[in-house]
Amino acid sequence: MALISKMTSLPGNHNPESVPAVGASGKGRWLECALAAACLLLLTGGPAPGVNEAHYLVQARHYWNPGWCGGDFFLQSQDVHHVFFWTIGWLTQWLSLPAVAWIGRFAAALLLADSLVRLCWTLHRQPGTALLIVALYVTLLKWTHMAGEWVVGGVEAKSFAYALVFYGMAELVKGRWRRVWPWTGAAAAVHVLVGGWATLAALLCWVASRDRMPLGKMWPSLVAGGAVSLVGVLPALALAGGVDAATAGEASMIYVYERLSHHLLVSRFETLLVLRHVAALLVAGILVVGLRAWTSGPLRRLCLFSGAAVLIAMVGALLDLLLPRGELEAGLLRFYWFRLSDAMVPLLVSLLLVQLAVQFRQHSQRMARVVVVGCLLLVLAHCLGTLAGRISDPRPDADRLTLPGNQAVAHQRNEIYWQWRNTCDWIRENTEPDALFVTPRSQQTFKWYAERGEVVNWKNVPQGAADLVGWWQRVEELIPDLEYGFYSMEMDKLKERMRHYGAEYLVTSYGSRFRSLLMDRVYPADGVYSLFEVYRLEP
Repeated sequence: MALISKMTSLPGNHNPESVPAVGASGKGRWLECALAAACLLLLTGGPAPGVNEAHYLVQARHYWNPGWCGGDFFLQSQDVHHVFFWTIGWLTQWLSLPAVAWIGRFAAALLLADSLVRLCWTLHRQPGTALLIVALYVTLLKWTHMAGEWVVGGVEAKSFAYALVFYGMAELVKGRWRRVWPWTGAAAAVHVLVGGWATLAALLCWVASRDRMPLGKMWPSLVAGGAVSLVGVLPALALAGGVDAATAGEASMIYVYERLSHHLLVSRFETLLVLRHVAALLVAGILVVGLRAWTSGPLRRLCLFSGAAVLIAMVGALLDLLLPRGELEAGLLRFYWFRLSDAMVPLLVSLLLVQLAVQFRQHSQRMARVVVVGCLLLVLAHCLGTLAGRISDPRPDADRLTLPGNQAVAHQRNEIYWQWRNTCDWIRENTEPDALFVTPRSQQTFKWYAERGEVVNWKNVPQGAADLVGWWQRVEELIPDLEYGFYSMEMDKLKERMRHYGAEYLVTSYGSRFRSLLMDRVYPADGVYSLFEVYRLEP
Protein backbone atom coordinates (compact mmCIF):
# COMPACT_ATOMS: atom_id res chain seq x y z
CA MET A 1 0.00 0.00 0.00
CA ALA A 2 2.97 2.31 0.55
CA LEU A 3 3.82 2.05 -3.15
CA ILE A 4 0.22 2.85 -4.09
CA SER A 5 0.19 5.85 -1.77
CA LYS A 6 3.47 7.18 -3.16
CA MET A 7 2.41 6.77 -6.75
CA THR A 8 -1.01 8.28 -6.39
CA SER A 9 0.35 11.23 -4.46
CA LEU A 10 2.28 12.48 -7.48
CA PRO A 11 1.26 15.95 -8.59
CA GLY A 12 -1.62 15.98 -10.98
CA ASN A 13 0.14 18.32 -13.36
CA HIS A 14 3.09 15.96 -13.75
CA ASN A 15 5.18 17.08 -16.72
CA PRO A 16 7.66 14.52 -18.09
CA GLU A 17 9.57 17.36 -19.78
CA SER A 18 10.56 18.72 -16.37
CA VAL A 19 11.95 15.45 -15.01
CA PRO A 20 15.36 16.04 -13.45
CA ALA A 21 18.46 14.25 -14.64
CA VAL A 22 18.74 10.55 -13.92
CA GLY A 23 21.76 11.05 -11.73
CA ALA A 24 19.94 13.45 -9.37
CA SER A 25 19.40 10.75 -6.77
CA GLY A 26 22.09 8.15 -7.26
CA LYS A 27 21.39 6.10 -4.12
CA GLY A 28 17.70 5.80 -4.91
CA ARG A 29 18.34 4.76 -8.47
CA TRP A 30 20.90 2.12 -7.55
CA LEU A 31 18.63 0.68 -4.87
CA GLU A 32 15.81 0.49 -7.37
CA CYS A 33 18.17 -1.10 -9.91
CA ALA A 34 19.17 -3.76 -7.39
CA LEU A 35 15.54 -4.54 -6.57
CA ALA A 36 14.62 -4.61 -10.26
CA ALA A 37 17.50 -7.00 -11.00
CA ALA A 38 16.35 -9.28 -8.19
CA CYS A 39 12.83 -9.14 -9.62
CA LEU A 40 14.11 -10.13 -13.07
CA LEU A 41 16.06 -13.07 -11.69
CA LEU A 42 13.22 -14.31 -9.48
CA LEU A 43 10.61 -14.09 -12.22
CA THR A 44 12.66 -15.62 -15.01
CA GLY A 45 15.62 -17.54 -13.60
CA GLY A 46 15.14 -21.30 -13.28
CA PRO A 47 17.81 -24.00 -13.06
CA ALA A 48 20.49 -23.95 -15.74
CA PRO A 49 20.44 -24.52 -18.63
CA GLY A 50 17.71 -22.19 -19.83
CA VAL A 51 16.09 -22.65 -23.22
CA ASN A 52 18.92 -21.12 -25.24
CA GLU A 53 21.81 -21.46 -22.78
CA ALA A 54 22.48 -25.03 -23.90
CA HIS A 55 22.84 -23.56 -27.39
CA TYR A 56 24.92 -20.41 -26.84
CA LEU A 57 27.12 -21.31 -23.88
CA VAL A 58 28.36 -24.53 -25.44
CA GLN A 59 29.29 -22.40 -28.47
CA ALA A 60 31.11 -20.00 -26.18
CA ARG A 61 33.06 -22.82 -24.57
CA HIS A 62 34.03 -24.31 -27.93
CA TYR A 63 35.04 -20.85 -29.15
CA TRP A 64 37.69 -20.68 -26.44
CA ASN A 65 38.55 -24.38 -26.52
CA PRO A 66 38.11 -25.77 -30.07
CA GLY A 67 39.06 -29.25 -28.88
CA TRP A 68 36.03 -29.43 -26.59
CA CYS A 69 33.31 -31.60 -28.19
CA GLY A 70 35.64 -32.11 -31.12
CA GLY A 71 33.98 -33.06 -34.39
CA ASP A 72 30.61 -31.55 -33.48
CA PHE A 73 29.16 -30.16 -36.71
CA PHE A 74 27.28 -27.27 -35.13
CA LEU A 75 30.16 -26.06 -33.00
CA GLN A 76 32.43 -25.96 -36.04
CA SER A 77 29.99 -23.85 -38.06
CA GLN A 78 30.08 -20.07 -38.55
CA ASP A 79 28.57 -17.76 -35.97
CA VAL A 80 28.21 -14.02 -35.40
CA HIS A 81 28.12 -13.59 -31.61
CA HIS A 82 31.80 -12.83 -31.14
CA VAL A 83 31.21 -10.01 -28.63
CA PHE A 84 29.19 -12.37 -26.45
CA PHE A 85 31.89 -15.04 -26.68
CA TRP A 86 34.59 -12.54 -25.68
CA THR A 87 32.66 -11.01 -22.79
CA ILE A 88 31.14 -14.18 -21.30
CA GLY A 89 32.69 -17.16 -23.05
CA TRP A 90 36.17 -16.84 -21.55
CA LEU A 91 34.71 -17.77 -18.16
CA THR A 92 34.08 -21.29 -19.49
CA GLN A 93 37.84 -21.85 -19.40
CA TRP A 94 37.77 -21.95 -15.60
CA LEU A 95 34.16 -22.44 -14.52
CA SER A 96 31.45 -24.99 -15.18
CA LEU A 97 28.72 -24.20 -17.67
CA PRO A 98 26.04 -23.80 -14.94
CA ALA A 99 28.31 -21.39 -13.04
CA VAL A 100 28.90 -19.33 -16.19
CA ALA A 101 25.15 -19.35 -16.87
CA TRP A 102 24.40 -17.87 -13.45
CA ILE A 103 27.17 -15.29 -13.67
CA GLY A 104 25.85 -14.28 -17.09
CA ARG A 105 22.30 -14.11 -15.77
CA PHE A 106 23.33 -11.82 -12.91
CA ALA A 107 25.26 -9.58 -15.29
CA ALA A 108 22.40 -9.44 -17.79
CA ALA A 109 19.82 -8.80 -15.05
CA LEU A 110 21.87 -5.94 -13.60
CA LEU A 111 22.38 -4.34 -17.00
CA LEU A 112 18.74 -4.77 -18.01
CA ALA A 113 17.54 -3.46 -14.66
CA ASP A 114 19.77 -0.39 -14.85
CA SER A 115 18.74 0.39 -18.43
CA LEU A 116 15.04 -0.10 -17.74
CA VAL A 117 15.16 1.98 -14.56
CA ARG A 118 16.96 4.73 -16.45
CA LEU A 119 14.25 4.62 -19.12
CA CYS A 120 11.47 4.63 -16.53
CA TRP A 121 13.01 7.54 -14.63
CA THR A 122 12.94 9.70 -17.74
CA LEU A 123 9.15 9.66 -17.29
CA HIS A 124 8.50 8.84 -13.62
CA ARG A 125 10.87 9.60 -10.74
CA GLN A 126 8.74 8.48 -7.78
CA PRO A 127 10.60 5.72 -5.85
CA GLY A 128 9.09 2.29 -6.51
CA THR A 129 7.55 3.29 -9.83
CA ALA A 130 10.33 1.86 -11.96
CA LEU A 131 10.27 -1.38 -9.98
CA LEU A 132 6.56 -1.76 -10.68
CA ILE A 133 7.07 -1.02 -14.37
CA VAL A 134 9.88 -3.59 -14.65
CA ALA A 135 7.82 -6.29 -12.93
CA LEU A 136 4.79 -5.45 -15.06
CA TYR A 137 6.91 -5.48 -18.21
CA VAL A 138 8.26 -8.97 -17.53
CA THR A 139 4.71 -10.14 -16.88
CA LEU A 140 3.24 -8.66 -20.05
CA LEU A 141 6.24 -9.76 -22.10
CA LYS A 142 5.44 -13.36 -21.24
CA TRP A 143 1.72 -12.99 -21.80
CA THR A 144 1.58 -10.90 -24.98
CA HIS A 145 4.36 -12.03 -27.32
CA MET A 146 3.32 -13.68 -30.57
CA ALA A 147 6.66 -14.65 -32.16
CA GLY A 148 8.28 -16.20 -29.11
CA GLU A 149 10.60 -13.29 -28.39
CA TRP A 150 11.95 -12.92 -24.87
CA VAL A 151 14.13 -10.23 -23.34
CA VAL A 152 14.71 -11.52 -19.82
CA GLY A 153 15.54 -15.11 -19.01
CA GLY A 154 18.63 -17.17 -19.67
CA VAL A 155 21.85 -15.54 -20.75
CA GLU A 156 22.65 -15.02 -24.42
CA ALA A 157 23.76 -12.18 -26.66
CA LYS A 158 20.37 -10.53 -27.01
CA SER A 159 19.99 -10.20 -23.22
CA PHE A 160 22.76 -7.61 -23.30
CA ALA A 161 21.72 -6.17 -26.66
CA TYR A 162 18.26 -5.26 -25.36
CA ALA A 163 19.81 -3.51 -22.37
CA LEU A 164 21.82 -1.35 -24.77
CA VAL A 165 18.63 -0.65 -26.75
CA PHE A 166 16.89 0.53 -23.56
CA TYR A 167 19.79 2.87 -22.81
CA GLY A 168 19.35 4.28 -26.30
CA MET A 169 15.60 4.60 -25.77
CA ALA A 170 16.19 6.59 -22.58
CA GLU A 171 18.24 9.07 -24.59
CA LEU A 172 15.65 9.11 -27.38
CA VAL A 173 12.82 9.83 -24.97
CA LYS A 174 14.80 12.80 -23.62
CA GLY A 175 15.42 14.04 -27.16
CA ARG A 176 19.19 13.57 -26.97
CA TRP A 177 19.47 12.25 -30.51
CA ARG A 178 23.24 12.27 -30.73
CA ARG A 179 23.43 9.82 -27.83
CA VAL A 180 20.95 7.36 -29.34
CA TRP A 181 23.00 5.98 -32.21
CA PRO A 182 26.10 4.82 -30.30
CA TRP A 183 23.79 2.80 -28.03
CA THR A 184 21.86 1.14 -30.86
CA GLY A 185 25.11 0.62 -32.76
CA ALA A 186 26.58 -1.13 -29.72
CA ALA A 187 23.42 -3.27 -29.52
CA ALA A 188 23.94 -4.30 -33.16
CA ALA A 189 27.55 -5.20 -32.38
CA VAL A 190 26.33 -7.56 -29.65
CA HIS A 191 23.28 -8.90 -31.55
CA VAL A 192 22.97 -7.62 -35.10
CA LEU A 193 19.21 -8.12 -35.49
CA VAL A 194 18.17 -6.64 -32.14
CA GLY A 195 20.37 -3.61 -32.65
CA GLY A 196 19.58 -3.33 -36.34
CA TRP A 197 15.80 -3.25 -35.90
CA ALA A 198 16.16 -0.83 -32.96
CA THR A 199 18.27 1.49 -35.10
CA LEU A 200 15.67 1.43 -37.88
CA ALA A 201 12.87 2.11 -35.37
CA ALA A 202 14.83 5.03 -33.92
CA LEU A 203 15.39 6.45 -37.41
CA LEU A 204 11.68 6.22 -38.16
CA CYS A 205 10.98 7.92 -34.84
CA TRP A 206 13.43 10.70 -35.73
CA VAL A 207 11.74 11.22 -39.11
CA ALA A 208 8.30 11.52 -37.47
CA SER A 209 9.44 13.72 -34.55
CA ARG A 210 8.50 17.38 -34.48
CA ASP A 211 11.63 18.41 -32.63
CA ARG A 212 14.16 16.23 -34.41
CA MET A 213 17.77 17.31 -34.52
CA PRO A 214 19.02 18.38 -37.96
CA LEU A 215 20.92 15.65 -39.73
CA GLY A 216 23.87 17.97 -40.19
CA LYS A 217 24.39 18.09 -36.42
CA MET A 218 23.71 14.40 -35.89
CA TRP A 219 25.75 12.71 -38.61
CA PRO A 220 28.98 12.26 -36.55
CA SER A 221 26.98 10.29 -33.98
CA LEU A 222 25.33 8.23 -36.71
CA VAL A 223 28.72 7.44 -38.21
CA ALA A 224 30.07 6.46 -34.78
CA GLY A 225 27.12 4.16 -34.13
CA GLY A 226 27.47 2.63 -37.58
CA ALA A 227 31.19 2.03 -37.05
CA VAL A 228 30.54 0.27 -33.74
CA SER A 229 27.81 -1.86 -35.31
CA LEU A 230 30.27 -3.27 -37.85
CA VAL A 231 31.56 -5.59 -35.14
CA GLY A 232 28.27 -7.49 -35.51
CA VAL A 233 27.32 -6.58 -39.06
CA LEU A 234 30.45 -7.83 -40.83
CA PRO A 235 30.30 -11.38 -39.37
CA ALA A 236 26.59 -11.48 -40.25
CA LEU A 237 27.33 -10.53 -43.85
CA ALA A 238 30.01 -13.20 -44.00
CA LEU A 239 27.43 -15.91 -43.29
CA ALA A 240 26.29 -15.83 -46.91
CA GLY A 241 29.79 -15.51 -48.31
CA GLY A 242 31.48 -18.13 -50.41
CA VAL A 243 28.28 -19.79 -51.66
CA ASP A 244 26.37 -19.52 -54.90
CA ALA A 245 22.87 -18.07 -55.20
CA ALA A 246 21.25 -21.51 -55.29
CA THR A 247 22.84 -22.55 -51.98
CA ALA A 248 21.95 -19.24 -50.35
CA GLY A 249 18.34 -19.58 -51.51
CA GLU A 250 18.10 -23.17 -50.29
CA ALA A 251 19.52 -22.13 -46.91
CA SER A 252 16.88 -19.40 -46.56
CA MET A 253 14.11 -21.85 -47.44
CA ILE A 254 15.32 -24.32 -44.82
CA TYR A 255 15.72 -21.63 -42.18
CA VAL A 256 12.33 -20.00 -42.70
CA TYR A 257 10.02 -22.84 -43.71
CA GLU A 258 11.52 -25.94 -42.14
CA ARG A 259 13.15 -24.85 -38.92
CA LEU A 260 12.05 -21.45 -37.58
CA SER A 261 8.65 -20.70 -39.07
CA HIS A 262 7.22 -20.38 -35.53
CA HIS A 263 9.37 -17.24 -35.12
CA LEU A 264 9.38 -15.90 -38.67
CA LEU A 265 6.01 -16.48 -40.39
CA VAL A 266 2.93 -14.84 -38.95
CA SER A 267 0.82 -17.25 -41.01
CA ARG A 268 2.19 -20.09 -38.88
CA PHE A 269 1.92 -18.44 -35.48
CA GLU A 270 -0.59 -19.90 -33.06
CA THR A 271 -3.87 -18.02 -33.37
CA LEU A 272 -4.04 -17.40 -29.63
CA LEU A 273 -0.58 -15.82 -29.62
CA VAL A 274 -1.52 -13.45 -32.43
CA LEU A 275 -4.82 -12.51 -30.77
CA ARG A 276 -3.25 -11.69 -27.43
CA HIS A 277 -0.56 -9.55 -29.09
CA VAL A 278 -3.24 -7.72 -31.05
CA ALA A 279 -5.14 -7.25 -27.78
CA ALA A 280 -2.04 -5.71 -26.23
CA LEU A 281 -1.78 -3.39 -29.24
CA LEU A 282 -5.38 -2.33 -28.77
CA VAL A 283 -4.78 -1.61 -25.08
CA ALA A 284 -1.72 0.41 -26.02
CA GLY A 285 -3.72 2.35 -28.60
CA ILE A 286 -6.49 3.12 -26.13
CA LEU A 287 -3.97 4.33 -23.57
CA VAL A 288 -2.16 6.49 -26.13
CA VAL A 289 -5.43 8.14 -27.18
CA GLY A 290 -6.80 8.44 -23.66
CA LEU A 291 -3.63 9.97 -22.29
CA ARG A 292 -3.07 12.17 -25.34
CA ALA A 293 0.44 10.79 -25.28
CA TRP A 294 1.29 12.34 -28.65
CA THR A 295 1.16 15.85 -27.12
CA SER A 296 4.08 15.30 -24.72
CA GLY A 297 7.63 15.24 -26.07
CA PRO A 298 8.96 12.28 -24.06
CA LEU A 299 5.77 10.22 -24.28
CA ARG A 300 5.37 11.08 -27.95
CA ARG A 301 8.86 9.85 -28.77
CA LEU A 302 8.28 6.68 -26.74
CA CYS A 303 5.05 6.00 -28.64
CA LEU A 304 6.71 6.74 -31.97
CA PHE A 305 9.52 4.27 -31.27
CA SER A 306 7.06 1.56 -30.24
CA GLY A 307 4.85 2.40 -33.22
CA ALA A 308 7.87 1.97 -35.51
CA ALA A 309 8.43 -1.49 -34.02
CA VAL A 310 4.79 -2.36 -34.76
CA LEU A 311 5.11 -0.95 -38.28
CA ILE A 312 8.13 -3.20 -38.91
CA ALA A 313 6.08 -6.19 -37.74
CA MET A 314 3.18 -5.20 -40.00
CA VAL A 315 5.52 -5.06 -42.99
CA GLY A 316 6.78 -8.54 -42.09
CA ALA A 317 3.21 -9.81 -41.85
CA LEU A 318 2.32 -8.34 -45.26
CA LEU A 319 5.40 -9.89 -46.83
CA ASP A 320 4.38 -13.26 -45.45
CA LEU A 321 0.73 -13.00 -46.46
CA LEU A 322 1.18 -11.44 -49.91
CA LEU A 323 4.34 -12.98 -51.31
CA PRO A 324 4.21 -16.53 -52.66
CA ARG A 325 6.28 -19.14 -50.88
CA GLY A 326 9.74 -19.17 -52.37
CA GLU A 327 13.31 -18.02 -52.08
CA LEU A 328 12.40 -14.33 -52.30
CA GLU A 329 9.99 -14.49 -49.38
CA ALA A 330 12.36 -16.69 -47.37
CA GLY A 331 15.27 -14.34 -48.03
CA LEU A 332 13.25 -11.38 -46.76
CA LEU A 333 11.57 -13.03 -43.78
CA ARG A 334 14.59 -14.69 -42.20
CA PHE A 335 15.36 -11.47 -40.29
CA TYR A 336 12.84 -11.78 -37.43
CA TRP A 337 10.52 -8.90 -38.35
CA PHE A 338 8.32 -9.46 -35.28
CA ARG A 339 10.84 -9.54 -32.46
CA LEU A 340 10.98 -5.78 -31.76
CA SER A 341 7.19 -5.51 -31.61
CA ASP A 342 7.10 -8.44 -29.19
CA ALA A 343 9.56 -6.59 -26.95
CA MET A 344 8.27 -3.02 -27.23
CA VAL A 345 4.48 -3.34 -27.05
CA PRO A 346 4.42 -4.72 -23.48
CA LEU A 347 6.96 -2.10 -22.43
CA LEU A 348 4.80 0.68 -23.84
CA VAL A 349 1.70 -0.71 -22.12
CA SER A 350 3.57 -0.97 -18.79
CA LEU A 351 4.81 2.63 -18.96
CA LEU A 352 1.42 4.00 -20.05
CA LEU A 353 -0.47 2.14 -17.34
CA VAL A 354 1.65 3.86 -14.72
CA GLN A 355 1.15 7.15 -16.55
CA LEU A 356 -2.59 6.46 -16.42
CA ALA A 357 -2.41 6.15 -12.63
CA VAL A 358 -0.58 9.47 -12.50
CA GLN A 359 -3.16 11.19 -14.70
CA PHE A 360 -6.09 9.72 -12.78
CA ARG A 361 -4.74 11.45 -9.69
CA GLN A 362 -6.04 14.72 -11.13
CA HIS A 363 -9.61 13.45 -10.85
CA SER A 364 -9.81 10.55 -8.44
CA GLN A 365 -7.26 9.00 -6.13
CA ARG A 366 -9.52 5.95 -5.96
CA MET A 367 -9.24 5.36 -9.72
CA ALA A 368 -5.47 5.79 -9.55
CA ARG A 369 -5.33 3.15 -6.84
CA VAL A 370 -7.50 0.81 -8.91
CA VAL A 371 -5.01 1.01 -11.77
CA VAL A 372 -2.01 0.40 -9.53
CA VAL A 373 -3.71 -2.46 -7.69
CA GLY A 374 -4.64 -4.00 -11.05
CA CYS A 375 -0.99 -3.83 -12.15
CA LEU A 376 0.13 -5.40 -8.89
CA LEU A 377 -2.40 -8.20 -9.27
CA LEU A 378 -1.08 -8.97 -12.75
CA VAL A 379 2.46 -9.16 -11.38
CA LEU A 380 1.28 -11.31 -8.46
CA ALA A 381 -0.49 -13.69 -10.84
CA HIS A 382 2.70 -14.01 -12.85
CA CYS A 383 4.73 -14.65 -9.70
CA LEU A 384 2.34 -17.33 -8.50
CA GLY A 385 2.20 -18.94 -11.94
CA THR A 386 5.99 -19.01 -12.17
CA LEU A 387 6.32 -20.42 -8.66
CA ALA A 388 3.67 -23.08 -9.30
CA GLY A 389 5.38 -24.07 -12.54
CA ARG A 390 8.74 -24.42 -10.84
CA ILE A 391 7.29 -26.49 -8.02
CA SER A 392 5.34 -28.80 -10.31
CA ASP A 393 8.24 -29.24 -12.74
CA PRO A 394 11.65 -28.21 -11.33
CA ARG A 395 13.63 -29.34 -14.37
CA PRO A 396 15.68 -26.78 -16.34
CA ASP A 397 13.73 -25.12 -19.14
CA ALA A 398 15.97 -26.62 -21.82
CA ASP A 399 14.96 -30.10 -20.65
CA ARG A 400 11.33 -29.30 -19.93
CA LEU A 401 10.76 -28.30 -23.54
CA THR A 402 12.57 -31.08 -25.35
CA LEU A 403 13.13 -34.29 -23.41
CA PRO A 404 11.03 -37.29 -24.44
CA GLY A 405 7.88 -37.53 -22.38
CA ASN A 406 7.81 -33.90 -21.30
CA GLN A 407 4.01 -34.08 -21.13
CA ALA A 408 4.10 -37.04 -18.75
CA VAL A 409 2.95 -36.88 -15.14
CA ALA A 410 5.35 -35.39 -12.62
CA HIS A 411 7.07 -38.54 -11.35
CA GLN A 412 7.57 -39.81 -14.92
CA ARG A 413 9.00 -36.47 -16.05
CA ASN A 414 11.48 -36.44 -13.19
CA GLU A 415 12.48 -40.03 -13.85
CA ILE A 416 13.11 -39.29 -17.53
CA TYR A 417 15.18 -36.24 -16.60
CA TRP A 418 17.37 -38.02 -14.08
CA GLN A 419 17.81 -41.04 -16.32
CA TRP A 420 18.96 -38.65 -19.04
CA ARG A 421 21.38 -36.96 -16.65
CA ASN A 422 22.75 -40.32 -15.51
CA THR A 423 23.25 -41.44 -19.10
CA CYS A 424 25.08 -38.24 -20.03
CA ASP A 425 27.22 -38.45 -16.89
CA TRP A 426 28.23 -42.00 -17.79
CA ILE A 427 29.13 -40.92 -21.33
CA ARG A 428 31.26 -38.04 -20.05
CA GLU A 429 33.15 -40.32 -17.68
CA ASN A 430 33.53 -43.42 -19.87
CA THR A 431 33.99 -42.36 -23.49
CA GLU A 432 36.78 -40.63 -25.37
CA PRO A 433 36.65 -36.79 -25.32
CA ASP A 434 36.56 -36.68 -29.13
CA ALA A 435 33.89 -39.41 -29.51
CA LEU A 436 31.01 -38.50 -31.81
CA PHE A 437 27.39 -39.44 -31.07
CA VAL A 438 24.05 -39.81 -32.80
CA THR A 439 21.48 -38.66 -30.24
CA PRO A 440 17.67 -38.55 -29.95
CA ARG A 441 15.99 -35.73 -31.83
CA SER A 442 13.89 -34.70 -28.84
CA GLN A 443 16.65 -33.28 -26.64
CA GLN A 444 18.95 -30.28 -26.67
CA THR A 445 21.21 -30.71 -23.64
CA PHE A 446 23.47 -33.60 -24.63
CA LYS A 447 26.58 -31.45 -25.11
CA TRP A 448 25.82 -29.53 -21.90
CA TYR A 449 25.77 -32.67 -19.73
CA ALA A 450 27.84 -35.24 -21.66
CA GLU A 451 30.42 -32.81 -23.13
CA ARG A 452 30.66 -34.85 -26.32
CA GLY A 453 30.08 -33.95 -29.95
CA GLU A 454 26.95 -34.79 -31.95
CA VAL A 455 26.56 -35.48 -35.64
CA VAL A 456 23.43 -33.33 -35.72
CA ASN A 457 21.04 -31.71 -33.26
CA TRP A 458 17.59 -30.32 -34.13
CA LYS A 459 17.86 -27.35 -31.78
CA ASN A 460 21.37 -26.36 -32.79
CA VAL A 461 20.80 -24.89 -36.23
CA PRO A 462 23.84 -23.20 -37.82
CA GLN A 463 23.74 -19.66 -39.20
CA GLY A 464 25.99 -19.84 -42.26
CA ALA A 465 24.34 -20.69 -45.58
CA ALA A 466 26.61 -23.61 -46.45
CA ASP A 467 26.49 -24.95 -42.88
CA LEU A 468 22.72 -24.68 -42.84
CA VAL A 469 22.35 -26.75 -45.99
CA GLY A 470 24.77 -29.33 -44.57
CA TRP A 471 22.84 -29.39 -41.29
CA TRP A 472 19.56 -30.06 -43.09
CA GLN A 473 21.14 -32.92 -45.03
CA ARG A 474 22.21 -34.51 -41.77
CA VAL A 475 18.72 -34.03 -40.31
CA GLU A 476 17.12 -35.77 -43.28
CA GLU A 477 19.63 -38.59 -43.24
CA LEU A 478 19.79 -39.28 -39.50
CA ILE A 479 16.80 -37.80 -37.63
CA PRO A 480 14.19 -37.30 -40.37
CA ASP A 481 11.04 -38.14 -38.46
CA LEU A 482 9.65 -35.24 -36.38
CA GLU A 483 8.41 -37.53 -33.61
CA TYR A 484 10.72 -40.52 -33.74
CA GLY A 485 14.01 -39.17 -35.11
CA PHE A 486 16.21 -42.05 -36.25
CA TYR A 487 13.84 -44.69 -34.85
CA SER A 488 11.92 -44.75 -38.13
CA MET A 489 15.00 -45.71 -40.16
CA GLU A 490 16.10 -49.10 -41.38
CA MET A 491 18.83 -50.42 -39.12
CA ASP A 492 21.37 -51.14 -41.82
CA LYS A 493 20.91 -47.67 -43.29
CA LEU A 494 21.33 -46.08 -39.88
CA LYS A 495 24.63 -47.87 -39.30
CA GLU A 496 25.82 -46.96 -42.77
CA ARG A 497 25.16 -43.29 -42.14
CA MET A 498 26.81 -43.40 -38.74
CA ARG A 499 29.97 -44.67 -40.42
CA HIS A 500 29.67 -42.02 -43.11
CA TYR A 501 29.62 -39.21 -40.54
CA GLY A 502 32.19 -40.78 -38.25
CA ALA A 503 29.80 -41.47 -35.38
CA GLU A 504 30.97 -44.13 -32.95
CA TYR A 505 28.04 -44.19 -30.56
CA LEU A 506 24.25 -44.17 -30.65
CA VAL A 507 22.12 -42.91 -27.75
CA THR A 508 18.58 -44.27 -27.73
CA SER A 509 15.55 -43.62 -25.59
CA TYR A 510 13.36 -46.63 -24.90
CA GLY A 511 15.67 -48.44 -27.32
CA SER A 512 14.88 -52.14 -26.86
CA ARG A 513 14.46 -52.58 -30.63
CA PHE A 514 18.15 -51.77 -31.07
CA ARG A 515 19.30 -54.78 -29.07
CA SER A 516 19.13 -56.91 -32.21
CA LEU A 517 21.66 -54.64 -33.94
CA LEU A 518 25.19 -55.74 -34.50
CA MET A 519 26.21 -53.14 -31.94
CA ASP A 520 27.56 -53.48 -28.45
CA ARG A 521 25.39 -52.01 -25.75
CA VAL A 522 27.81 -50.27 -23.43
CA TYR A 523 25.25 -48.62 -21.16
CA PRO A 524 23.54 -49.64 -18.95
CA ALA A 525 25.13 -52.78 -17.64
CA ASP A 526 23.24 -56.04 -18.02
CA GLY A 527 20.42 -56.31 -15.54
CA VAL A 528 20.35 -52.56 -14.87
CA TYR A 529 17.23 -50.65 -15.90
CA SER A 530 17.57 -47.41 -17.84
CA LEU A 531 15.24 -45.46 -20.08
CA PHE A 532 18.25 -44.51 -22.21
CA GLU A 533 20.80 -46.83 -23.75
CA VAL A 534 24.17 -46.28 -25.40
CA TYR A 535 25.41 -48.48 -28.25
CA ARG A 536 28.83 -48.58 -29.84
CA LEU A 537 29.12 -49.19 -33.55
CA GLU A 538 31.47 -52.01 -34.41
CA PRO A 539 34.51 -51.04 -36.54
